[in-house]
Amino acid sequence: ENCVIAFSLMPDKMSLELDLKAPTIKRRIDTIKRLSEIGWKIGLRFDPLIFGKFWRDYYKELHEKIYELEGSAGTNKCRVHMNPAPKLIAPELMAMKHTAC
Repeated sequence: ENCVIAFSLMPDKMSLELDLKAPTIKRRIDTIKRLSEIGWKIGLRFDPLIFGKFWRDYYKELHEKIYELEGSAGTNKCRVHMNPAPKLIAPELMAMKHTAC
């Protein structure tokens, strides 16, 4: 009951270059869905935040993929941790604190 499984996420385009030994973002999101469906509490970490030419577009795309889980993955609430500067990210990501995953 007190256990939360946490995942670090970053946009696909960044992950493919930087997370070379980690599961793909798609695989992580699929796993989040499966674990949530069987009752696990999920924590999402959006760090490191990497700023570049299209960073807002990349993070918005990631946000949309995560929101696709809403309603299909049960009613467990996600805990969201944003580091280091949450105010720089789109308000939609901040709203995820209150969203089912």
